[in-house]
Amino acid sequence: MFLLPAGISRRLVSAWTPDLGFNGVVGMSRRSWVGVLLVAFVALGLFASDASSGATPRNGLIAYKLEQVAQSCDGCGDEEVDTGTSWIETIRPGGSHPRRMPCTSGQLSGCGDGAPVFSPDGRRLAITGSGGLVIMSPSGRTLLRLPGIAGSSTSWSPDGRRFAYTTLIQPPRRGLDGTFLLGVHIADLAGRARLLNAMDSGHVSWSRSGRLAWDTTVDDASPKGDIGTGDPSGRLKRRIMRGATRPRWSYGGGRLGFFCSGGLCVSRPDGSHRRVLTRAGELRPLDLAEAGGFAWSPNGKALACVSKRGSLIIVHLKSKRVQLVRRASNLTGAAFIGAVDWQRAPRRY
Repeated sequence: MFLLPAGISRRLVSAWTPDLGFNGVVGMSRRSWVGVLLVAFVALGLFASDASSGATPRNGLIAYKLEQVAQSCDGCGDEEVDTGTSWIETIRPGGSHPRRMPCTSGQLSGCGDGAPVFSPDGRRLAITGSGGLVIMSPSGRTLLRLPGIAGSSTSWSPDGRRFAYTTLIQPPRRGLDGTFLLGVHIADLAGRARLLNAMDSGHVSWSRSGRLAWDTTVDDASPKGDIGTGDPSGRLKRRIMRGATRPRWSYGGGRLGFFCSGGLCVSRPDGSHRRVLTRAGELRPLDLAEAGGFAWSPNGKALACVSKRGSLIIVHLKSKRVQLVRRASNLTGAAFIGAVDWQRAPRRY
């Protein structure tokens, strides 16, 4: 039952019965009571709308990249028996209804080498790989193709109209070790892109509050890089922590998850109050599984990540219970789960 706060109730009654006061409620006329109830129902509608707008989102599908490792044999020379393959799948959190996402023909026939990421409303799935970016419905229907946008990590803007992604800086630049540098770029759905951050970055995440986070390390087994944050304009950039990689905002933007030397860690948006969430997940190098790692559940109560055996698991944060979702070893030959994302369930799910 909904009850208005005592102060509001007293003001409502006093407003409609100025001659009686609060103690004279029992003597109110029927017309006065109707007025009080009407005002109460209006207030109830306002309170209900506020509650619904801040309602906890429901968990939907989990999307992930599945990588099958190339197999070789002794005495075969340089030829491999199996060159290996990768593809994108979706699955329900309970482990049922796995679905292999169809890759489009032509220029994006190799979209299986990309990393999947759901839009904020959960109605679109973007897959960015070496062949470009393809936007699909969760059921696999192709909605849009942008061949000019290729990268390893992608994150939707809060309004679903832009992307932040990491790709090679143009013109190409080399780091101290001779490798080409990746930068954070922002693009719209028309394919217009601009460079946001020229620091060597492997992973980027865009929060619902409009804040961006990126790392400066891409393949260290023990994280040694930095994590920075900034706004989409690129003017408010600052480093918030060291010794961390693969930042990922929680769905509401109130927590920042990342890999640290102790496992999967979390902090406040400014990098303070850093602590270990779980040691069940494994950090995989970027060249093996693009932006691989973990994803927050939309309701903020769990993490989907890759286990140390390469399988897809869910870690329930309150109980620390680990739930197996997809065992990579079910496949023929060696395989592992790579990039992971968790859908906010649309209203019609």
